[in-house]
Amino acid sequence: MVRFLAALLLLAASATHAAERPSVLLILVDDLGWADVGYNGASYYLTPNIDAFAQRATVFNRSYAMPTCSPSRASLFTGLNSPHTGIYHVEAFGGKGSEQDRRIIPVKSKLYYQQPITMLADSLAEAGYATGYVGKWHVTHDPTHNGFTLNAGGWGKGHPPSYFSPYKNPKLVDGPPGEYLPERLMKESIAFIERNKEQPFFLCYAPYSVHRPLQAREADIQRFKERSKEPARYNPTYAAMIAALDDAFGGVLHAVEELGLAENTVIIFTSDNGVNGLSGDSTPLRGHKGTCYEGGVRVPTMVFWPGHSRAERTDALIDIIDWYPTLLDMTGSGKPDHQLDGRSLVPLLNHETDLVRDAIYCHMPCYNGQPQSKQVWQTPYSAITQSRYKLIYSYETHEAQLYDLENDPGESINMATSYPEIARSLKSELEDWLRANQAPLPRSKDTFQ
Repeated sequence: MVRFLAALLLLAASATHAAERPSVLLILVDDLGWADVGYNGASYYLTPNIDAFAQRATVFNRSYAMPTCSPSRASLFTGLNSPHTGIYHVEAFGGKGSEQDRRIIPVKSKLYYQQPITMLADSLAEAGYATGYVGKWHVTHDPTHNGFTLNAGGWGKGHPPSYFSPYKNPKLVDGPPGEYLPERLMKESIAFIERNKEQPFFLCYAPYSVHRPLQAREADIQRFKERSKEPARYNPTYAAMIAALDDAFGGVLHAVEELGLAENTVIIFTSDNGVNGLSGDSTPLRGHKGTCYEGGVRVPTMVFWPGHSRAERTDALIDIIDWYPTLLDMTGSGKPDHQLDGRSLVPLLNHETDLVRDAIYCHMPCYNGQPQSKQVWQTPYSAITQSRYKLIYSYETHEAQLYDLENDPGESINMATSYPEIARSLKSELEDWLRANQAPLPRSKDTFQ
């Protein structure tokens, strides 16, 4: 009888703990720039649902990701930085450009993460969470190999063949002809939440929006054509895609509230990199996807954690690798076997500290873009960003760029020659980090001549 009562007490304690654990809704959007949302000053783009959420969330002004999709996503779900994932670019074998365009030999990038490892969803599934993935994956061939039970639309491809059904996506059953992908993924997300409302769940809702190709409903495109005052700068189709993303985001949040789950659900909103330079504009920042200028790596990010986070904006530096340890702490889940490179944001969100890291590092030892295209030809580089200064080191020219982000957030004035001591100090810190993480570096062609 004593053993039976003890077992009952243990089951009751476990049930209570499960009830207290929050569910997690991670919204990971694609190619949405920091300046593409109203709460960061956008006026042409319409994001009323995202902006309303920002009013009650902790908004991170200085949230950073990798410059391109798959490296960011691999880092988020493994908790590892790019030297440890081996994924630097969306292209294998050193990125883009022809051999004659490359003055040095770039590092070979992996196309997918291939090592056996406990990813974020594995950890939460082991802790008893129902796990679901809806939308773009671009980390391995299928998220169900990495801890997710449901997969609706996630595979190795980085962009949708079509935003309208038929989707030509082997992981998403086609809807009626002409069905719009943002609406479909919203419905898939809501259905998962409804099925799992009685237990803690982890849903990653990862819209393909607003990755190219630029495709939207004609009525929405026309609406933004009528609003456009600077057609050379603003693309009405891109604006229509952002509006559809916002509508779908609002639909998922409305479902969470209607189901009575809002007070025990952590909601995180972030993007995997900055705006694509062929789609939009990052002003007042500089650069775009593929670059380590602020427009390429600073991303819109906010979190709502009931009972913990506050409605405020913070300039604390955070990295996309920080979400893995953060969610483990939020949910009380066990740590994986591998060492996480990220840092938990829980002390920051609980106002126990105002700083969790003093620097962000970016290692892109590959080429990006095409020399003759509209997109800037980006040669291999590494960068370190601190609260005030950023240093970018080029492996082709062996020259550094230094920017004062406090006084020049648009990175228009290179101060490397004006402040050589600061440049040397940051370069030394960057080199220390590269060595500590055994980061492979590009090589000179002269080595093989």
